[in-house]
Amino acid sequence: GVNVAPERMRTKFSFKIRKEKEMSAVEDCKPKLTVFEHVRGARVYDGLFPDYLLPNGRKAFFYYSATTLEEAEVSLRPPPPLPSSLPKAHQYFLPLDVFLAKVANIPGSAEPMPIHKPIPALAPLPPAHTLQVKDKSDLSAGAFGDLIDNPLRFRVIPRILSRQEIHSTRKEIIVEAQPIRDPWRIQDSVFKPRMKESDAKAFYTTKKVLRKEMDVDLDRVFSNEKVTSMLSREFKAAGSTLKEEDQMKAVKDVLGLYYNQVVNVFSYYASLGSGRWDQIQLNAYTTFLEDCQIPDAESQGCKRSDCDTLFIVCTYQADKKSA
Repeated sequence: GVNVAPERMRTKFSFKIRKEKEMSAVEDCKPKLTVFEHVRGARVYDGLFPDYLLPNGRKAFFYYSATTLEEAEVSLRPPPPLPSSLPKAHQYFLPLDVFLAKVANIPGSAEPMPIHKPIPALAPLPPAHTLQVKDKSDLSAGAFGDLIDNPLRFRVIPRILSRQEIHSTRKEIIVEAQPIRDPWRIQDSVFKPRMKESDAKAFYTTKKVLRKEMDVDLDRVFSNEKVTSMLSREFKAAGSTLKEEDQMKAVKDVLGLYYNQVVNVFSYYASLGSGRWDQIQLNAYTTFLEDCQIPDAESQGCKRSDCDTLFIVCTYQADKKSA
């Protein structure tokens, strides 16, 4: 027999041997099985003989001396009843060989198959003893459990114990209670004079004062002829037709959006150098450029040389004695 569909419970194809007179024209009257694959879409063999599904999902035709196959289906044995006691719930051995023989006996004309009785092999004994046995030269199965009876051994170790007396004294420490202080208020702090002395007449600088401070700073910057010439040159290079007054107003409008941040950055980097608080040195300016990653080697107007030129122009003083 040949199993061609193992996904089913039990499917077997058997090939019955024909009578001797029907096989007289066949050489060597031994059973011969021929199989070839069924081509999907082919209709040559439609109605002549059936095709069979193989385990790999393909179909094939089977021949036995030009005779089609016969199919015989064997149902499985019904399951045993549910166990009613604890011993019946445990299975200590394989199914009986009689049941295995009954399942393997497929109807057909094939010769009966011999009953298979598997005998599990025991694990091999180790080549040497790993425990303390009585006879280490004996490697039989019983010698591995014949251990030496070793009595328990106790060892007494003398130790000298010393006693030490510790005297302690107790001293009372009186901690005076701290007076409860009032919570901090800006009205009572060192910033109180700002309400009268500052331009904003308040604890914090207002936007109006910042705008006035920016106007004073930029008027001082634009009074430098080098700065105005550089701005005119840059605006002209960018294709702008604005007048000088409009150019200054455009710069003021842009700086007005970020003036507070610019002042804070200037104050920080001016404190890094050893000069005055209202001046920034070249080393601190270079550190500012590197921290903010401002220079761009591929830019047309923001290379490192352009940034250095801007510093030179803004710090230019015609009169070295002037502030």
